[in-house]
Amino acid sequence: MAGFGVHATGHAICLPLFKFDSRMISTLSLKVLQRMHDRTVAGMVAEVAAKSVGDRTVRNWLSKSTTPDPVVLEQIRLQGLEILRENLKNKDWPGAERDAYVAGLDATPGFVSGMAFSLQSACDQYPATVHLAGQMDLLEQAVAIHRQAGDVRSAAQAVLDVEWLRDEHLAIPQDGISADEMRLQLREAVSWDGLDVPGRVLVLNLQFQLLATLDFEFCAAHFPGLEPTPVFASLLPRFNLRVRPGRKDLGSEDARYLPLPYSAAPGRDRLFACSL
Repeated sequence: MAGFGVHATGHAICLPLFKFDSRMISTLSLKVLQRMHDRTVAGMVAEVAAKSVGDRTVRNWLSKSTTPDPVVLEQIRLQGLEILRENLKNKDWPGAERDAYVAGLDATPGFVSGMAFSLQSACDQYPATVHLAGQMDLLEQAVAIHRQAGDVRSAAQAVLDVEWLRDEHLAIPQDGISADEMRLQLREAVSWDGLDVPGRVLVLNLQFQLLATLDFEFCAAHFPGLEPTPVFASLLPRFNLRVRPGRKDLGSEDARYLPLPYSAAPGRDRLFACSL
């Protein structure tokens, strides 16, 4: 989609404050999910798992204190699909549509695409959004494999080899960050710190593109009779001049003015002001 994300806004933007890691894409989506449901991931997984595991066990998995048993994970996956199937049945979905929806969700390659798929109220309602989310999942998984092996050069090359990435994914012109500069850093990276800025630029632009794509498809699906008008830029959070950097008493009203994904992250008092 042409002109997505920060390039469509014409405003200055700030990179995420945390360092790039191989799971940043799904980490940001997890934060969004928690904000949407006002619950922790551990609590949601434990509810689905029922008697299999408790929320403390899930928290240990997420913090990598313990490693989950693949058999238990498979049980949780199947339990989640059955809960979804039963929920759809209770909402009087026809059997064929229930089966197609559950199968479609189960076929998504990762967390981001699964979350994108679940935003649909019918299969193929937001195909471009789900497709992009799936590409993001596969890219993250490819980088994570090399991160686990400690292979910096292969991780950088995995990004450079992605055919669907364009200059817009690796640039923030408003901040003087060019795609050529980011590609050079990727080609010359010999440490994980060398991947930090290109990785964060890429992740930020992908998140904006995902939101912009959802914006386009949502409007097309729900307002087909109206002239297509993107609402994404209108929803961008803006900095509230009343907020003082370093304040520790930021409330939910103040958080609306902090740039995403910072408003969804813990420790909001450590965030600096960004002008959008």
